[in-house]
Amino acid sequence: MLKNKLSPGYSLIEIIVVISLITILGYFISLSFNVLKNETILSKEDKINSMENEISQIKSKSLSQGKILSYSIEDELFQINAFKECSIKSNKNKKVYISSSGEVSPFQFDCIIGNKMWTFYMNRLGKVEVYETK
Repeated sequence: MLKNKLSPGYSLIEIIVVISLITILGYFISLSFNVLKNETILSKEDKINSMENEISQIKSKSLSQGKILSYSIEDELFQINAFKECSIKSNKNKKVYISSSGEVSPFQFDCIIGNKMWTFYMNRLGKVEVYETK
């Protein structure tokens, strides 16, 4: 009588299952990289809201300390996440002052949002607006 000997190789089902698992894992890994890359792209409105929130927090800090706070625009303010990828062309003293009453020294600055350069203006109330020449 002849005995059935098991072959030392893999069956077709095992190979298909392994290829399917590798394909599914590859899909999810590439999808997660795309999600991470897309999270860094903000809209103009999101950028403005985050900048205004940061200024609001600094105003609260100034009020709690009861004194005028000063920040170097390029060295301190633009290091905050909301102001990343922003630069200032001209400001006489290169500082922004925030009083306990909530008044902010106004200044104009540029930011890159979605590979496009935008010019913004922060007014005396700490509100950020898109600067348009008239």
